[in-house]
Amino acid sequence: MQRHVGASTGIMPVVKANAYGHSMEHIVSALPQQGLWGCGVAYGSEALQLRASGYRGRLVVLSYWHPSEVQELIRQDVEIVVWDEVSYSAVRKAVQARPRIHIKLDTGTTRIGFLPTQATLVNRILNGRHVRVVGMFSHLANAEEMQLRRTREQVKRFTTLTSSYQIKGSVRGGERHIACTAAAIRYPEARFELIRLGIGLYGIWPSTSIRRWSEQHNANLALCPVLTWKARLAQVKTVPKGTGVGYGATHVARRPMRVGVVPVGYADGLDRRLSNRGTVSIGGQRIPIIGRICMNLCMIDLSSLPRARSGDTVELIGQTYTADDMAADCGTIPYEVTTRINWSIERRVV
Repeated sequence: MQRHVGASTGIMPVVKANAYGHSMEHIVSALPQQGLWGCGVAYGSEALQLRASGYRGRLVVLSYWHPSEVQELIRQDVEIVVWDEVSYSAVRKAVQARPRIHIKLDTGTTRIGFLPTQATLVNRILNGRHVRVVGMFSHLANAEEMQLRRTREQVKRFTTLTSSYQIKGSVRGGERHIACTAAAIRYPEARFELIRLGIGLYGIWPSTSIRRWSEQHNANLALCPVLTWKARLAQVKTVPKGTGVGYGATHVARRPMRVGVVPVGYADGLDRRLSNRGTVSIGGQRIPIIGRICMNLCMIDLSSLPRARSGDTVELIGQTYTADDMAADCGTIPYEVTTRINWSIERRVV
């Protein structure tokens, strides 16, 4: 990715939501020690968790922190977002020293952030002596879609806003960042001094549209998913024709059927929408999920695998059935698929 965005643009790995379900601590420990800006998280609690795990690199809270966390975040040298007058006042009241902050601008996504009409307040913060502004950023609403207009309008608005703020001295708001993975790939004008590498860090395309665009315009850029989700068959049984499977008997055996029971369910992050439509894989072969997915179990049709036995490895996400495939079967996005994998499930680096 560094070759793609250029040497003058820094890269911030975003490891929020347990590194998009991959394990925040494992991902951070696997990152190169040199060449990256630092890490971004969503919440103050995530930043404190990373510090407790031993991470000492540059770290910014991008979305929200609770006022009760401010003192400890600043003590732990965490950079924090300020998005309105209330959040700014909370920072001012919390400390005597000048904490490092990033100012969030709302350029059209309508989430947290100062509106363009609040330029006077932003200038007051920038030129005040209470905080040290080291970054200004915003978030794009349509970067993963085919249409270009809204994204280019937001980037232009962000450029205009950040250029208009006059700051004492030579610094103009520190490092600017607005580009997610999709924007970093498709919109060079959105890269500025820093990009936030989220879903792409884990080898997953932000959307089908971005993948197709990249294949046409930047064939050298390849993403390889790093996550595989596995379980083991808990039981294999043969049931007669007419047997109902699972709650509500939503699947009925049309013939004698070998049924496998897998100890994974919706409490573990296996979406209930995959009932009777999703698949898993065993030995590279796709196997259909049958019946309703339960809280802690699901059933699969092993009729095509007569040699399958209890204890065999079942791959829920991998090369045969990807997070993209699962997302398509659920009618959602791969972000949701990976982040909803229960945090209590063991992650291993292999």
